[in-house]
Amino acid sequence: GIYAKRTTMLLTLWFFALLGFYGLTTWLGALLQAKGFAVTKSVFYTILISLAGIPGFLFSAWLVESWGRKGTLALNLIGGAVACYYYGGAADQTQLIVAGLCMQFFLFGMWSALYAYTPELYPTAVRATGTGFASAVGRVGSLIGPTVIGLILPTAGQSGVFALGAVAFLIAALAILILGEETKGRTL
Repeated sequence: GIYAKRTTMLLTLWFFALLGFYGLTTWLGALLQAKGFAVTKSVFYTILISLAGIPGFLFSAWLVESWGRKGTLALNLIGGAVACYYYGGAADQTQLIVAGLCMQFFLFGMWSALYAYTPELYPTAVRATGTGFASAVGRVGSLIGPTVIGLILPTAGQSGVFALGAVAFLIAALAILILGEETKGRTL
């Protein structure tokens, strides 16, 4: 009915955002090891890179209220896609850490906007159903992502894996930019 457009947008958004996020973060340690880092270094870098998510959450929480949900979510997805692409092509340790920090900043920031935006698209009577359904479809993406990464890694390599993640985030961003509507300041 009247919620078909926003439901289509949310299902696409959640599926591809979670496919990319869980596909990459599940494999992050192994991907670092494949780049030549020792297990101890890859664990340390994974923790370091993940710490960038904290300011990403906080910045997005602020931006959602000051700028809006749709724009904040699209910015985080596009920023995550760009950082993801550069992370996959990093030539040295410094580039890897900088791109990884940026990637996690934007991708963790995505969560702040995603959880604020999704329930605002449905009226009270169907809010939990709409949000839960979108999240469930996203969880399917989160299950498929790590599997797809594991399958394409041997043939596409590191750059292919991160290109796939970047494409997934761009598809999610396009879904919100084309089909999404701004909910900032609207009465639920």
